[in-house]
Amino acid sequence: MNDLRIEDFDAFFREMHGPCTECERQGIAARKCEHVEPFAWQRDLARRVYSAGWPSTIELPTASGKTATIDVAVFTLALDPSKSRRAPLRVFFVVDRRVVVDEAHRRASRIATRLSRASSGVAHAVARRLRGLAGEGADPLVTAVLRGGIYREDGWARSPVQPLVAVSTVDQVGSRLLGRGYGVSDGMKPVHQGLVAHDSLIILDEAHLSEPFRETLEALRDYSVQADSPLPRPYRFVVMSATPKPRDAGPQHFRLEPGHPDLADRRPGRLLQRLEARKQTEVRAVDVGKPPAKAAPRSEQRAWSEGLPKRDSTFCSEVARVTRQLLDEVRCVGVVLNRVGTARQVFEQLRGHGSVDAVLLTGRSRPLDREAVTARIWAHARAGRERLGDARALVVVATQCIEAGADLDFDALVTECASLDALRQRCGRLDRLGELGASRAVVIARSDTLDDDPIYGQAIGLTWKWLRNKAKKPRGRRGAETSEKPPLIDFGHAHLPNPTPAELEGLLAPRREAPVLLPAHLDAWATTSPRPAADPDVALWLHGVSDEVADVQIVWRSDLPRERQDLWADIVALCPPGSAEALPVPVYVARAWLAATPGAEVADTVMSIADVEIPRTGEGRRALRWCGEDDPRSDVIGAGDVRPGDTLVVPSAWGGADEYGWLAGGSDAAGPVPDLGDRVQLEQRGRATLRIHGSLSERWVPDTSGSHAALRRLVRYVSNGVEEDGEPPDVDAILAVLSDAEDAAPWLREVARRLRDDPRRRLDAHPAGGIVLRSSRRVPYRSPASLNQPEEASAPEPDFTSQDDASSFVCRPVSLRNHSLGVERLARAFAGACGLDAGLVTDVALSGRLHDVGKADPRFQRWLHGGDEIAAALSELRAKSGMRSRRLRERAREIAGYPKGARHEMLSFAMIAREVDALGARDPDLVLHLVASHHGFCRPFAPVFDEPDDVLAEVDGGVANRALRASTADGARVSRLDSGISERYWSLLRRFGWLGLPYLEAILRLADHRRSEIEEYEEDTR
Repeated sequence: MNDLRIEDFDAFFREMHGPCTECERQGIAARKCEHVEPFAWQRDLARRVYSAGWPSTIELPTASGKTATIDVAVFTLALDPSKSRRAPLRVFFVVDRRVVVDEAHRRASRIATRLSRASSGVAHAVARRLRGLAGEGADPLVTAVLRGGIYREDGWARSPVQPLVAVSTVDQVGSRLLGRGYGVSDGMKPVHQGLVAHDSLIILDEAHLSEPFRETLEALRDYSVQADSPLPRPYRFVVMSATPKPRDAGPQHFRLEPGHPDLADRRPGRLLQRLEARKQTEVRAVDVGKPPAKAAPRSEQRAWSEGLPKRDSTFCSEVARVTRQLLDEVRCVGVVLNRVGTARQVFEQLRGHGSVDAVLLTGRSRPLDREAVTARIWAHARAGRERLGDARALVVVATQCIEAGADLDFDALVTECASLDALRQRCGRLDRLGELGASRAVVIARSDTLDDDPIYGQAIGLTWKWLRNKAKKPRGRRGAETSEKPPLIDFGHAHLPNPTPAELEGLLAPRREAPVLLPAHLDAWATTSPRPAADPDVALWLHGVSDEVADVQIVWRSDLPRERQDLWADIVALCPPGSAEALPVPVYVARAWLAATPGAEVADTVMSIADVEIPRTGEGRRALRWCGEDDPRSDVIGAGDVRPGDTLVVPSAWGGADEYGWLAGGSDAAGPVPDLGDRVQLEQRGRATLRIHGSLSERWVPDTSGSHAALRRLVRYVSNGVEEDGEPPDVDAILAVLSDAEDAAPWLREVARRLRDDPRRRLDAHPAGGIVLRSSRRVPYRSPASLNQPEEASAPEPDFTSQDDASSFVCRPVSLRNHSLGVERLARAFAGACGLDAGLVTDVALSGRLHDVGKADPRFQRWLHGGDEIAAALSELRAKSGMRSRRLRERAREIAGYPKGARHEMLSFAMIAREVDALGARDPDLVLHLVASHHGFCRPFAPVFDEPDDVLAEVDGGVANRALRASTADGARVSRLDSGISERYWSLLRRFGWLGLPYLEAILRLADHRRSEIEEYEEDTR
């Protein structure tokens, strides 16, 4: 197909999501299956977006297929691939809940995979159009889940011209948009901000849960147009909700009006079937007492607090009892609790119940562990499954995490009482597609939360009263009400009574308003180098004013020696943490755990609760705060130093979690937490990594395995006497045994095979004894646990995002001329494709040509040559070297005499400052800033360092079109307050805006990153 029309949307939809089950059995291709078709509203939305752009609000009921907005965004982008296009390149699908079984990401991944494989039909035409935007050799569409919390994990932020669908939360997208990305290094914050703020569409699902963020989006949009020279394609946002505010009605409001075709289509499988399904719900209460009045004596208050475990036990026993009753009638029951602790208790009571399988799903678990759990239950709990009467019964105990984005489908539901909107979301997982037609649910309220609740406030009590008033007693055979059974209310979409506007206000979860967003706040967030001491907390503008607390991420590693904490940073640098192995907990919980202090309750939603006071000094566990390789903030800290957004790496022996997630109080009862580091490198980053260390190799195969003894012996042999710069030990025997070990995990066998077959694999000495092997290339890997789920596509994540000079040592030796010309070409192509005017394109490209000329410093060249002065003198100027070991790099720097903390970009600035006009700059100030800030500094202050020497650095016209020279003393003077660096930054910020300048920086910096990636790939394929 050579052309695309809006009329092809139906065919695109079929090719992305077909064929249906029957056609699949008959071998009919997706594009020929006529049974998979979009709902009428999805078709209408595609036409609306194509002709008039995106509406401001979309009002749709639960289970109406709102994730198809992703299909609409991708298809309409392909319809408009011109340089003057209006369709946004990047889509951020935002849900203010932790994603467990994320239908939105699975849907996006399925689309990306099918587009990448398409060879005919509409899908091929769409893929061709998207590849035209992304550039030669790129994927037509990339998908990502932004979990945050891990530095240098930004595989989605690789290119400013790559079509993208990212699924994330308000915290992750909102913090990036405001320039304070959670888990993003200060140097990369502007890059993430620029990409989220331009050429992007933010789809805010269940917007009623995220009103403060919505207000912030509106305010920031208004500010962005006030720049003197605003850049094209600023972000736009769409809010989706089943309960929009009255102000949303208007010409930019999209909804299902009465008489819409979807509301009259009674064919099986259509939307009306979902809306008309009945969900008869019992309302029950468990009396565990009422909390004392606030004025009650302290002794009474203390006794009440101490009685919490008993109250929890009483409530959980009743939930478990009701669940067992339902399991006698149906095969798949969902149980939803408001707190992780009570969910864990109910799970423990049910997991040993007869012939029933029980699993626990919470947002307080590691993604790889959740993937394994959901893979076990997917065939028996997903929407659209074939219900088999002889299947083993299943109960899924979960928290609020399944309220949005979870494509689970229960036959019956037990839920703790919550606000009305939360209950509606939970019931949306009951008979999700309306296939049963009639189903049962039970809402259970506990008396001690009905007056006020840390999560739902007074809404939970008001909702309970409303349910009791609307529920009706079941009728007996003669039509009379019977008192033996609890009252019933139908939670089916078409049958649930509509509260009045006045009632509804009190039945919804507490909502807060964002503070007024002022230019002073935006100026503070624009200061990233260094960050100001008085730094406004962006959480206030994402969730409103409250005492809510953010998360930290905990990663467990087995190879951290307790007695050598000084080695922890070096050890972790050889196998950097990934978000798939990180467990999020509130900051107060992490502090309490490290300090061995009893922690507070944990919820899966934002929770208002007092922080736990932890002394700044004293005894307790210590953790490695990981901020990235060569970052001085990566240091071992105590409980009092833990801050929101930190990534903490701790020894596995400490316990604290099991396969289902966080244990109450961080208990170590379950034993050591498995180390997932090597697995994450393969499955998340596509790089085979194997740490040959005793603490890890002991768990490669079971103790009963025939290869266990052989592996122990081989590991012990190769680990003895390993020196960093000595002869590499023979590890092929270990890799051969692991490759053939049938009782080893599939991912581990794959790692061994890749390393065994890689002649350019890299070997480093493990600082605590042993070896670390890493493959020379990244190749995506799909775990067997995900093979029974919808197909996904993922790209390995690059490592070329460091703000430090370590990025000059990550690949083979590359000449300064070739690197500079390569960055110039990419920067020009990126800037042109981003719709910038000709002058900006010229300046961004010129900045790419000049950005690294400061590496001509003779001392830097000696450093790149390992400290060898003769080799540096006889070689062409280099931009990159292949020295990967941190210790060898530091040793070479000292030998070369390059000052610690010095920045080559400061010398680059000095070399071009007097020649920038002659070099062809249209906007000299912009070129100077882009060169000075291309590693994240000079926003607004340049880094200060001691410069003991006055050495001349110079390049010829082959690098910069004309000879350039400056002394290293000139480079050091750039750091002075009177150098003009700061004034230039603020002037450019006013000209291009708080969001525009970061976008220009991102275009140049990503061109630099991608060129470095290409140079490494050339090493692998030469």
